[in-house]
Amino acid sequence: MQVSRQDFPDHTVLAVEGPIRIGESAQKFYDRVKEVLDAGVSCILLDFQGVDYIDSTGLGELVGFLERLRGTSARLVLIHPRDRILNLLHITGLDQVFPIFDSLAAARAHLGLGESA
Repeated sequence: MQVSRQDFPDHTVLAVEGPIRIGESAQKFYDRVKEVLDAGVSCILLDFQGVDYIDSTGLGELVGFLERLRGTSARLVLIHPRDRILNLLHITGLDQVFPIFDSLAAARAHLGLGESA
């Protein structure tokens, strides 16, 4: 699993590639998101287009980040999850708690974010 980071003045995009499952990949995912949150970024766009699998550990990490952000103005949104991941989010009800967008452009427009670095 790989995570690339792109910082903008008002948000950070984390593009995730590969599976997020118990073990090293879930830990790497957690570490990358935590690193951005610890830096004080107020909006993280998680590009899930490259995520082909996520297990309960990965879902647990997402929920944990939501809990961490509760009561703050920070936002965490998902971008372009594959159908398989989207179905899992729907089954678990997480599609009701995470803003999910079809594209990075749609997320930026909806959230009022800029595009230039």
